[in-house]
Amino acid sequence: MSAQAAKAIKSPARRKRKGMRADYGQPADGWFKKLDGGPSEIANLLRRLVRQTGPDLVEALKWGMPTYTQNDVVCAIAAYKSHVTLYFHRGVELSDPGKRLEGTASCMRGLKVRAKEDIESKQIQDWIREAMKVDSGLK
Repeated sequence: MSAQAAKAIKSPARRKRKGMRADYGQPADGWFKKLDGGPSEIANLLRRLVRQTGPDLVEALKWGMPTYTQNDVVCAIAAYKSHVTLYFHRGVELSDPGKRLEGTASCMRGLKVRAKEDIESKQIQDWIREAMKVDSGLK
């Protein structure tokens, strides 16, 4: 047996799946601390809303952003220079009479927030609750 094969056998838990980010599954606190400027305040307000609305959702970094899961991904927060987006994994299934959720993917939709004054807490919490029902198969 080669030395490389023996090393792989000794530490299978340390092997990563090919293409997996090093921060995958890590706590999201550091991600929020690294933000600065307007996106930081908006992202933290959205985080508070998600945690208040879905206290049992599991928060962890996936795909480089804080992701909130129940059975599967419910939502995620992504920060950009000019806005923060609250993504809903199965957003296409959510009610959106005002057409505020954006996206062209087959299932994901996102709410772009450019200023903290644009945060409509009640509507966002309604979407989070609805997304949790969709994830649970209750809708």
